[in-house]
Amino acid sequence: MLDGRKTSPDRAPAAKATGPGLAADVRRHLGETLKDAYAGRPPEPVDARLKSLIERLDGAKR
Repeated sequence: MLDGRKTSPDRAPAAKATGPGLAADVRRHLGETLKDAYAGRPPEPVDARLKSLIERLDGAKR
C-alpha cells in the first residue's frame, strides 16, 4: 500500500545512533582492546595468522 511511508509496513525502522559520542566510545574501546591484546609484542601479520589458522583447521580434519 502506498500510504506515504518510505519503508514497507513489515520492515522495522532503523535504529538511530545515540550521537557523535558513540563513534568515539567505539574507537576508544577497540584501541584499548588492541593494546591489551598486543601488549609487549608486535602484532602478527594477517597473512601469517591466516596460514596458521588454515594449518590448524587442516590438522583438525585428520
